[in-house]
Amino acid sequence: MYNINQELIRIIKEKTPEGMNSVDLLYEIIPIRKESLYRRLRGEMPFTLDEATRISVNLEVSLDDLLPHKSKNTYHIKMIKSDLEGGYTMTMRYLYEILNTITNDQGACVYSATNNIPLNSLLKYSTLSKFRIFTHNYQYRKETLPQKMSDFAISPEIRESEISYINKIQQVPVNYIWTKNMMQPFIVDVRYFSEIGLLSKEEVQELKDEALSLLNDMEQDSSSGKMESGFPFTIYLSNNLFDNNCLYAESDSFRSCSVKAFGINLYSSTEPDLCDSTKEWIMSLMKYSVLISKSGIVERVHFFKQQRSLIESL
Repeated sequence: MYNINQELIRIIKEKTPEGMNSVDLLYEIIPIRKESLYRRLRGEMPFTLDEATRISVNLEVSLDDLLPHKSKNTYHIKMIKSDLEGGYTMTMRYLYEILNTITNDQGACVYSATNNIPLNSLLKYSTLSKFRIFTHNYQYRKETLPQKMSDFAISPEIRESEISYINKIQQVPVNYIWTKNMMQPFIVDVRYFSEIGLLSKEEVQELKDEALSLLNDMEQDSSSGKMESGFPFTIYLSNNLFDNNCLYAESDSFRSCSVKAFGINLYSSTEPDLCDSTKEWIMSLMKYSVLISKSGIVERVHFFKQQRSLIESL
């Protein structure tokens, strides 16, 4: 017979970090006598609803997942909201942890579909990265007067989280799907912020120079089919336009899917059905795409020439 209390005990033990006692973990959440916690973990005394709620919040587990028959088409989705008060750093760390979970695991692989500059390439360049966060902050700003990019500061913690992500994604095979108008959103943003006086001519030139350097790096890597770390990656150029960016990571023991939303926020889940749907969508994109890493020389040369023309138009 299904026992919700036993299922909660199983999850607690599963979520207990290696080298830590489950009772010590529970004591940080429910500060009661440890003997009472031992009795709960042995199943001699059930958790109260208040205790189960506290555990679910702290261990990031939905109480709905404890039910024997979860409602059809109801899934547990986590939103990682970004802001300059620590949220963006949290987003980068969350992506880092996903990659860290599958690194060195059997069958580890990442699939990334993006309709703008790929994150792993963009983050290598500090001004491009700053501009990305600047545009997001401008959209969601609470101040009456807009802030110029020259007055905009990025904390060291944010930059450190970006660099950690860059280094980590170099340690797992990756399959990318790009759109043919990949640089267009960037061009539109630079022109807009330049026209309203929030970007100086010097900053536009700096963004332009970094974007051209970025394209040179991307073209060199795509011709070799290897990252700087030596790990393989593939690049597919989509013949279809798509309006959502997503990251799907898998290994023999873990799967996760994340979808970009509201600028640089993420909706993420490890639900099997959602992971299946995300992977199925990415595979369907590949059917209508051209492989330009290692092979597809004509398409690759034409693509990067087109992207450089867009940048030169700034």
